[in-house]
Amino acid sequence: WAESGRHDIANLAAMGANVVRTYGNDDRFSKREFLDELAQNKMKVVTGLSNVWYMDADQGCITKDFDCYSTIREAYVDTLVVGEFVHEGYYHNSIEVVNLMNEPNLNIGWYSTSKNYLKAMLSALDGVLDAEKKVGVKPWINGTLPKFTATWSYADSSVPCHKPAACVDDQINVCGSEFFIRNPVPDSDECGPALTFVVQMYYVVQDPEGTIGYSPRNDLKAAFETRWVHSFNVFNQFSDIQRQFLTPFAKHEGLSGHKVFLAEYNPENYISASQTAGDIQQILDKASHPALLGAAFFQYQVAYNKMGAERQWGLFELEPDTVMAKTGYIAGDKDKSHDINCLRLRDSEMAQAVATAYGGHLPALARCDTVANGFAVVV
Repeated sequence: WAESGRHDIANLAAMGANVVRTYGNDDRFSKREFLDELAQNKMKVVTGLSNVWYMDADQGCITKDFDCYSTIREAYVDTLVVGEFVHEGYYHNSIEVVNLMNEPNLNIGWYSTSKNYLKAMLSALDGVLDAEKKVGVKPWINGTLPKFTATWSYADSSVPCHKPAACVDDQINVCGSEFFIRNPVPDSDECGPALTFVVQMYYVVQDPEGTIGYSPRNDLKAAFETRWVHSFNVFNQFSDIQRQFLTPFAKHEGLSGHKVFLAEYNPENYISASQTAGDIQQILDKASHPALLGAAFFQYQVAYNKMGAERQWGLFELEPDTVMAKTGYIAGDKDKSHDINCLRLRDSEMAQAVATAYGGHLPALARCDTVANGFAVVV
């Protein structure tokens, strides 16, 4: 990703991106060089915590009935200190948002009760706030700090049951008063794809003890108003997002003034590349929907750790026979090193459309033909 490597961050910047979203976070390693590289390219990051701290059978707060306060507090202290998110009391200025978890409504869902995913997110927020206190984090000179979020899926009002003995059905509809929804009508300003979970989180923050039986250590209502931003992953076209989420979101009295961003966005299963460019331009039109901050197009490179349909996403792919370098040893890994492959365009039409929509261009340093010749211009 660095200037000394494959130039991934510079590629993203050339394509018009001003923020990159990352997944997971191994708190054993410093992120300082990565954050510095972002700053050099005038970019920010939406970073996140690892699912290990929630779902691992040995280390995760799944063992504590999803009271994640202490687990996340200690993990985030390591992230701030060992991971070097913070230096001399200040966050690195490339850190824009810290994501507590990706799709908790799916990854946690219903274990022992329907409250698990909400309890996990609320107690995790409590934990990261106390981690900041323990490390002595100070606001930037403008008085602000990075935002926190939990990224919901664009599912309807259902969560999966991971403990079949505790559930009647595989999917449980949580658009109801027993799930803290006050207007439990489909297509209302409280129930809909992603919206249900956003509204649930709002109500739980207002009354943690009365809703999920959690006693917070911090003023979560204040943190929610000043440091929380909503987010969700979505693969629909923008007209759906506007009708199903943005319009009812704007009408909800409790969410007035709140902001939201699309943490994963790619409608290519429904519309063409040129239509996607038009969608992105609508997303970036702040005057039409001031609550929407933007969208992270999904995704830069094919995720080879996934299988099947998951590999359909990616503007770039690896050149399997062209290795430009190798990684060093990663502590705890079973392999001594891994290949660093060169990149090639996987979907040139979509890549061009996305870059144009974001006000950028296809990067000149998109791939390398040989290690000796370095990077070649893509025409």
